[in-house]
Amino acid sequence: MATQLAGSSRFIGEANEALVSLVNTGRISGDQLGSFGQVALEMAKDTGRSIADVTADLARWRTTPRPGRRNTRNDTIS
Repeated sequence: MATQLAGSSRFIGEANEALVSLVNTGRISGDQLGSFGQVALEMAKDTGRSIADVTADLARWRTTPRPGRRNTRNDTIS
C-alpha cells in the first residue's frame, strides 16, 4: 500500500510512515487507511509539516463530532 501511495520510490518511506502512524492511532479503519494515508502524505508535502503532526490531526478530525452529525458511537450531537 505504501508503494501505491508514494507514486515513486522517492516517497515510499514517507508513505510507510503515514500508514504506520494512522494505524497506531487506532482511529482509522482498514478500509479508510488508503484514503487517509493519501491525504496525510499530500498534506505533509503541501504544508511542510511532519507526517506525525498531520496524522495526529487527521485522527483527531476523524473522531471530532460535528453538529447535526452522528459521532463514532452513533449518538446524536445536539
